[in-house]
Amino acid sequence: MPDKTQLKDEKRKIPVYTRMIEDLLAKAALKLRPPRISCAADKDVGRLEAEILLAHILKRDRTWLRVHDDAAVTLRQRRLFETLVKRRIKHEPVAYILGKKEFYGRPFIVNRSVLIPRPETELLIEKTLTLPSHQRLSGGSMDSSLRSTNSRPEP
Repeated sequence: MPDKTQLKDEKRKIPVYTRMIEDLLAKAALKLRPPRISCAADKDVGRLEAEILLAHILKRDRTWLRVHDDAAVTLRQRRLFETLVKRRIKHEPVAYILGKKEFYGRPFIVNRSVLIPRPETELLIEKTLTLPSHQRLSGGSMDSSLRSTNSRPEP
């Protein structure tokens, strides 16, 4: 697909549109693709991460990106996307780049000062919540995680 360009009108402050979503995602996916593919799912990791980053910038979800893959992005959006892709290429976790991570159905603010919530911890909480309260361990991050969930009644 060709680049969609528009001259900037200085009087009306019309933004310059530079690339279509599909073009940006395809190029970024190649850059973000793992160097070694150890399983079939690995080949899609680059595309997934590119979609997550672009969706964040455009304040849309990934489904919207797929439906509107021929939509153009502004020069500012493209540059911001390229900056985020460069950070990811340097192995910075996506959660740190976005500044948030969903955990147990809730969004949490994350940065380099905190650990990124892991899906395995959600499973551990599910299993622990099935135990009577007197059998649960207390203290530490697990206790905090259990308290923060607070979405299920005692069994």
